[in-house]
Amino acid sequence: MRILLTMTGSWGTGSGTVVEALAAGFAARGHAVCVLHPENREADGGATAGDDASIASAAETAVWPFPVQEGDIVLPHFPLMITDPNPRAPDGAWTYGDMSGAERALFVRRFGERLRSTVEAFQPDVIECQHVWLMAWVAREMGLPYFAAAHHSDQMAFQRDVTTAPYARLAALGAERIFALLEPGKRQIVELYGVAPDRVTVLGNGYDRQAFFPAEGDRQAVLDAHGLEVPSGAPLVTFAGKLSGTKGIDVLLEANGLLRARMADPPHFLVFGTGRLEAALDATKEASGAYVRDGFHLLGHQPYEALRDAHHVAKLSVMPSRSEGFGLAALEAMGCGLPVVCSNLGGLDTVTVGGSAEPGDAHSLADAIQRVLEQPPEAYRAMCADALAVAQTFSWDEIVERRLALYADLPPLPAPRPLPPHLGAAERRASADVAPLRTAVLRPTWTDRLATYPEDDAPSTIHMAVFRDGEVAAVATVYPEAPPADLPIPAAAQAPGAAFRLRGMASAPDVRGEGYGAEVLRGCLREIGRAGGTYLWCNARVAALAFYERMGLQAVGPEFDIPGIGPHYVMWRSLGS
Repeated sequence: MRILLTMTGSWGTGSGTVVEALAAGFAARGHAVCVLHPENREADGGATAGDDASIASAAETAVWPFPVQEGDIVLPHFPLMITDPNPRAPDGAWTYGDMSGAERALFVRRFGERLRSTVEAFQPDVIECQHVWLMAWVAREMGLPYFAAAHHSDQMAFQRDVTTAPYARLAALGAERIFALLEPGKRQIVELYGVAPDRVTVLGNGYDRQAFFPAEGDRQAVLDAHGLEVPSGAPLVTFAGKLSGTKGIDVLLEANGLLRARMADPPHFLVFGTGRLEAALDATKEASGAYVRDGFHLLGHQPYEALRDAHHVAKLSVMPSRSEGFGLAALEAMGCGLPVVCSNLGGLDTVTVGGSAEPGDAHSLADAIQRVLEQPPEAYRAMCADALAVAQTFSWDEIVERRLALYADLPPLPAPRPLPPHLGAAERRASADVAPLRTAVLRPTWTDRLATYPEDDAPSTIHMAVFRDGEVAAVATVYPEAPPADLPIPAAAQAPGAAFRLRGMASAPDVRGEGYGAEVLRGCLREIGRAGGTYLWCNARVAALAFYERMGLQAVGPEFDIPGIGPHYVMWRSLGS
């Protein structure tokens, strides 16, 4: 079997760890593997430090290099799904949600080209996309059957990035099957994407037993390797993850202060991960002195060997996440025979041995850490043995075999079809971005000025646009204004900020009937809801009544004429309907 795996990031990310293990497992069973992944390049064209595709030595690699440029449009590096730091992206890296319509169109077009050339060269029997996100959507649009592996960041991004979420939903609905990590994740996937439960399979994660295993460690050698001086009586506690609020690094720093105030020999934390600590901290707590940096050692992104050696001399590992899908780092620590204290999230805590704490609660975390550190020796040894035993139930061999069994049911892959014109998700824009199309469609005889409204630049006004291959294809504007009081519209719509008026809705002539108008109106409804509005109304041209009715609006009152434009009705809808 020939298996193509796509990644939304590069090596060193969570999906990279999964792809590395899958590639090795497939290759060991005689299957050919190719990995298609983006790669950030330095100014001289070389790969970003540590971005080493030889990590997946069992696979061919098809690299999509960044930056990408076309004319004035530049994609500086591969975008992140969420704002958490990434070991292969610069600080403050942009996300998919930051993309303009033109940038997203370029991303889709270039990835489509790279996917097509990879499929034609490698001739895969199976495609598996890591993440239910824009890359999987491109495969869907090209008519290629695919499996999708859902990572926790998918669901986080789906709820945060409203511009990319519509693509993710289609990517989920188009997948042959979605692989989830745990049962809570499966339930969330079904709820968010609207896929049938029987199309989501829980496969879990494994860990690399060649990299993480129990052994006696040399504490002083580990400390010397990182240039650390730690009192001999102070226990070591490891943390492996991004320095972000999602991973709870701020909670751990606050718990450190609590532990140093209450323990004679407080722990020293060996913190492995990328990101800027200050970006994850609360300014008020920082000013109050709640965060204590003594004994808190930031060691950056390190190779497996360095983390494993630290686990061997630590007494505990911690994962105080506010949100977590599986927690591979916890499994790796347990694979070294190390107990883990994690957040009580209804998923991760069910597969760890050590203890749990309430998410975001520094006191709860400090209590859980202290309980493990103060365990009697015999009880602690039993806890370590239990941690190792649980970790060893998570086998990549089993995960690989189950994937192969599901792959076997896939029909032969067709040739990739051309990408259709790119329909972007509605996004907020400035008035200057929507006025030209508004004028061309609604005031075609105006050649010396733009169609504008007095409310265009008010802070509460919302302008929405949908792009087609980087060009504005549909626009609309909404702003707070109560509907006429003499019409049979609920009285609640008269409350300040309750109702928004829709104006300037227009679609380019060459895209009419293709869903652009519906998408821009859906975007307006979404943003009105975010602004606290509950009603939408407009003066609708008679010719557009059927469209508005399909979008849930209803006509009220008598027909009336707007001089120079024609007959209209007032139409309205509740956002709850």
